[in-house]
Amino acid sequence: MPPHAKRAGWVGSNILLGELPEEGRVHVVEAGTSLNPLEVRDDWQRYQFLAGKKGGWAADVLSCIRVLERETKNKEFTLQDFYQRFEAELAWRHTDNRNVQAKIRQQLQVLAKGKVLSFVDNRGRYRVIG
Repeated sequence: MPPHAKRAGWVGSNILLGELPEEGRVHVVEAGTSLNPLEVRDDWQRYQFLAGKKGGWAADVLSCIRVLERETKNKEFTLQDFYQRFEAELAWRHTDNRNVQAKIRQQLQVLAKGKVLSFVDNRGRYRVIG
């Protein structure tokens, strides 16, 4: 495109809706029917605590939890299972972080505070809520 073209310098992007985690989706219409606005707002508010979280760590950890949940067909997991399955992937996504395990633990606490997870015991066992 020539530098004097109307759209010169414009950079577009594609959002792959199919790649968005379920938590990033707020349904307003399902099966051609509008949902109750109060329920839509509740869905929006449930994950509002993730908005503005710098670096996307909480969303990435939550996404990994959903993968683990699908793979194991279980709502409970251990910290060691999580490390084994996702530590390398999260280290690759967040190359600026040199203490990935500590960051994972921190984000699991964020998700527990947001009532997405609960601590099952003090030996590193978690349960997905909902």
